[in-house]
Amino acid sequence: MTTTPATDPRTMLRQVNLRITGPRVAILDALETRPHSDAETVIQAVRDSYGKVSTQTVYDALHAMTAHGIIRRIEPAGQSALYERRVGDNHHHLVCRQCATIVDIPCAVGDTPCLTAAHESELKRGVRHRRGRGDVLGRLPRVPRGSCRSFRCVTRRRLSRARGCRVARGRPGGIRDPVHPDIRGVARETVADVTSTPTLRPEVDASDVEAAAERLTDLLHPTMLFESSRLSTKFGASVVLKREDQQPVRSYKIRGASNLIAQLDDDARAAGVVCASAGNHAQGVAYACSRLGVKATIFLPRTTPRQKRERVRVLGGPWVETVVQGDTYDVAATAAGEFAATTGATLVPAFDDVRTIAGQGTVALEAFAQCEAQYGKVPDVVVVPVGGGGLLAGITAWVRERHPSTRIVGVEPVGAPSLQAALAEGRPVAVPVTDPFVDGATVGLLGAHTYPIIAAGGVPCFSVPEGQICTEMLDLYQSDGIIAEPAGALAPAALPGVDFADGELVLAILSGGNNDVSRYAEVVERSLVFEGRKHYFIVEFPQEPGQLRRFLDGVLGPDDDITLFEYTKRSNRETGPALVGLELGDPSSLPDLLARIDASPARVERVDPDSPLFRMVL
Repeated sequence: MTTTPATDPRTMLRQVNLRITGPRVAILDALETRPHSDAETVIQAVRDSYGKVSTQTVYDALHAMTAHGIIRRIEPAGQSALYERRVGDNHHHLVCRQCATIVDIPCAVGDTPCLTAAHESELKRGVRHRRGRGDVLGRLPRVPRGSCRSFRCVTRRRLSRARGCRVARGRPGGIRDPVHPDIRGVARETVADVTSTPTLRPEVDASDVEAAAERLTDLLHPTMLFESSRLSTKFGASVVLKREDQQPVRSYKIRGASNLIAQLDDDARAAGVVCASAGNHAQGVAYACSRLGVKATIFLPRTTPRQKRERVRVLGGPWVETVVQGDTYDVAATAAGEFAATTGATLVPAFDDVRTIAGQGTVALEAFAQCEAQYGKVPDVVVVPVGGGGLLAGITAWVRERHPSTRIVGVEPVGAPSLQAALAEGRPVAVPVTDPFVDGATVGLLGAHTYPIIAAGGVPCFSVPEGQICTEMLDLYQSDGIIAEPAGALAPAALPGVDFADGELVLAILSGGNNDVSRYAEVVERSLVFEGRKHYFIVEFPQEPGQLRRFLDGVLGPDDDITLFEYTKRSNRETGPALVGLELGDPSSLPDLLARIDASPARVERVDPDSPLFRMVL
């Protein structure tokens, strides 16, 4: 018996885990009565049945449902794109990890759906099926060694994955676990027709970034290009920093927010915008709305520092309303999404939107022009910090097309390697955030729009320890007079791990300078630990007079110092533990210190940097 997908709009949305909203239901109803409708027809139909809805809200709903396979976008030659509901087919979507190819194939094998896909000439014979619980079905076409491997045909109880590829099995009419949500134009009517599978292409190109730069001309002034003599001497190259900390909101985030909001039509502007943020993005949205005259509602978690809340209000003025809701960013983000769905306000993502990505990419366009003016050449290497990937995706989209010989390197903190995980898995995957210190780049899931651009650009990425970032923050402050936030110092901190030749021009994006001065004590501590200067020990002292003096006289070197001593005398014990922090004058003297400790009569245990006790000290 063949499974027939439900045609009720709410059931269709529920099957693919999309939130049920009025505009989405209205779109599905409109396409049922008027199939093959263009966007304008759909927008008018939604307004007729649902009331006043902004154009952007309808476009966002169309994009989401196209991404999840409920509707199909058709692009006839020389005509506007048309949309239709996809019902009656039990579609399955296969995604290749290596080349990002997506194939959408209907399956009619009774109640045991199958998955079959291959690239252009690889599927040359039919597939035989047999029933059987959990059995692998069918027969694989042979693929030349070294080419991208095809997929097995499998039952719903067992997904079989060939090496180098990822399979994502959709529910009837939709996708589960896609590598990227935009699958427009990849549907095929029969397995036999799978002969020219299109490759998923990035949605932002150099022209989009250049158009964004034109839009931002009257809103933002160029930030300076700073040649760092300290870094240039250290690495034997010409190292320049793009000072995005000089933006009005002290971060590059203003570029993406301004570009998105500047493109809204009159209806969308009248409905306003909404976002969730605890930092730089909120300030960028507030500034853009105040300059463009658009109302904004910004959801902030309760953990947002009071000074940041005030900064958002000052930048936005009467155009911005802040709503403090939830104890975490996720709660605030959920509230912002619900607000957008119920009011028709446009949601302004921090990184995962093509307009945001194009706006962030203007950093490269501006910096390259400055390099040509000052040095007569474009950078040989660009080092870019990575959080959700918006900045790196925008820079990659423009540089790969306009200056393909320039090397691009992405860097992210050790505590949140979301890009490296995505590149390894062939799609964005959630990673645990083990250290939130670099808050401006601590993102557990790379953007669905940013990933294809970065992957297509072949951008390598590596992680930088948080302590190394802290050391660079201090060097920027003490040597260059620059106050950088942890994410802002990420790119210059990564330079020791970047390969470049002597004399090359290296551009590092200093992405922001919103650093709370009260954090510098922690910055210094993390830096000392990373450099091997700071160490902690648990020492069992005999509870007798003079024991501490004898221990320090016998253990400390001439340039060492004691920075922490916590001890409580126990009257009913012969010994008492003390937490001792030591700072070494020379990190290389640690082996000598440990040898003197081993020779001392006291019982000493070194506190491991990965232990919970060490994290309490930090």
